[in-house]
Amino acid sequence: MDSYYYSDRFKNILSYYEECVARQVPCIISCEDYCDIAEYYDELSDRTRAKEVLETAMALYPDTQEPLVMRARMSLSETDSTAEARRLLARATDKDDDEYVYTMAEILIMEGKRDRLNSYLIKHERMAREQDLLDGPPDEGENTGHDGYCMDIAEIFLDFHMLQPAERWLKKVDDKTTAEYKELQGRVLMNAGRYEECEQVMNGLLDADPFSRDYWNTLATSQFLRGDISRSISSSEYSIAIDPNDPQAIRNRANGLFLLGNHDEALKCYERLTELLPDDGLSYICLSLCHLCKQDTDAARDILAEGLKKRLPAHDYLHTLMLDVATAFCRLGCTDDAVACVDKLDTLVDDDEYVARSLVMRGYIRLANEDTEGARNYFNKAIRLADGSPDVAFRIVVAMFDNGVVETAHDMLKSLMSFCDMAEEKARRSLIYTQGYAYLALGCHSLKKKREFASNVRKAVEADRFSAHEILSHLFPDDMSPDDYPAAAKAMKL
Repeated sequence: MDSYYYSDRFKNILSYYEECVARQVPCIISCEDYCDIAEYYDELSDRTRAKEVLETAMALYPDTQEPLVMRARMSLSETDSTAEARRLLARATDKDDDEYVYTMAEILIMEGKRDRLNSYLIKHERMAREQDLLDGPPDEGENTGHDGYCMDIAEIFLDFHMLQPAERWLKKVDDKTTAEYKELQGRVLMNAGRYEECEQVMNGLLDADPFSRDYWNTLATSQFLRGDISRSISSSEYSIAIDPNDPQAIRNRANGLFLLGNHDEALKCYERLTELLPDDGLSYICLSLCHLCKQDTDAARDILAEGLKKRLPAHDYLHTLMLDVATAFCRLGCTDDAVACVDKLDTLVDDDEYVARSLVMRGYIRLANEDTEGARNYFNKAIRLADGSPDVAFRIVVAMFDNGVVETAHDMLKSLMSFCDMAEEKARRSLIYTQGYAYLALGCHSLKKKREFASNVRKAVEADRFSAHEILSHLFPDDMSPDDYPAAAKAMKL
């Protein structure tokens, strides 16, 4: 959270505002202060109060654009519809204001209007260039209006997980020596899976500014994604030392501890997140999963039910996490709870791709309960709905591995991976590429195929260190880095 929110000035303004609300009397502060308070509440995931503050600001300052645009952007994050945001922006008077342009860009991205988006962004890039000519050279260390604009657009594309346009807009920046550019470059490298390059950039930035939480957090995330979990935890702890209430740092530490199996400490971190972010459903779902790993099913049920009433994460993350919860319930023999998770998920996400994944999970549950025929029916439905998607086929293979149908799963996976063209960039970002070799290694270990086991362990680490660690770590010493798995696999007796 921005250090301004810890300043005495902001604390005094916030205290005055909250006192006025409690006494139900008018609060006389500037529009900018109202917006700061709204942003503060939003960062705490208290979306209800954030919206109340903005509505008050819009009523008191009807000719001021900032709360209007903030409210529009907030509406975009709450729904897949852009109608409410467009309705709010229609009241804006300055259509060339940067925040207006950025919000309209998000609307066009969500609406899939790529041609119109491109011409819209280029038009305003040209305007930023023209303004730079009028303003003259920037002060040393400052970005020009054009460079700042290009970096903001790149960041918007990153937020929408659109890597190629993000890279394209970042290349438009003229001065590539600023810290702002390098930080964004690091994030682009991380999103492209170039983790070591990202970490080189972030370490360079930390050499110049070792007290930046953002730099430590990006470094911790990159280390986590490439399977260097212990270093990721250490980096997140540096960030927490700088700001003990930084949710991103606490979440990074929690996720690392969870993956290492330290569920007691991870649970404490997730509990802290529910205190800091009381309206954030993600923290509650992770906390529920942590309780399941400790076999505390009663607490897991209660916390999950509470979390599903909160603000939920994006569909892909929500779906993945809820299927993890369903799997954990299933492994503990709580079949009804596992089915209830999938039932609830299907009311939240109804896209065919996600429904197919849910069908695979229903098959998983049947397989775990030794209902082979029921499992086969669900798997076949999933394949038909997903039109033979390799991703869905891979999920079925994983369900078979998890439930002891190892030899059949191993043979199916070998056929599936030989069928897919792993040279294609899209395939190399797919689940079957990042996890496939690790599951092949797992199968070879169970079937005592030593040479294939060692070969697939090497391929698994090369494909994705994080997945290799997540799937294979139980076969190796707890403190072993994924980089050392191939050598250990060669020496292992099966």
